[in-house]
Amino acid sequence: MYILSSPIYYPRVSWWEYDFRYRDDLKIKIKAHETEYDARLTDLRRHAGCVALFEEVRLGEEIIINAKVDDVSVNLRGYVMSKRKEMIGRPIIYGVQFKFDSRTNKKRYNELVGLWIIQKNK
Repeated sequence: MYILSSPIYYPRVSWWEYDFRYRDDLKIKIKAHETEYDARLTDLRRHAGCVALFEEVRLGEEIIINAKVDDVSVNLRGYVMSKRKEMIGRPIIYGVQFKFDSRTNKKRYNELVGLWIIQKNK
């Protein structure tokens, strides 16, 4: 149950997520296979995240997430671990496991959590 409660498989649900005035997701840019896309980070916990994106990305592919709030920017690498396509006209939901191969990546993840909290409290 603990593994399945990760954002990779089951992201946290916001009951008001269809009303864009009350969304607490973070606008990000995704760089995958040398192309950059606009996306949203909709869940962030337990060293994993949930990314909503309208473009197709392969499972297992490495992506670079660039989040920017005000003047603070964070780049972090991760792998696409799961993919869900819910409805036509809605984005594809990707479960992303962040890559922690150095201390700087752990520091960047903590900065991303800080940006997430700032955006959520606005």
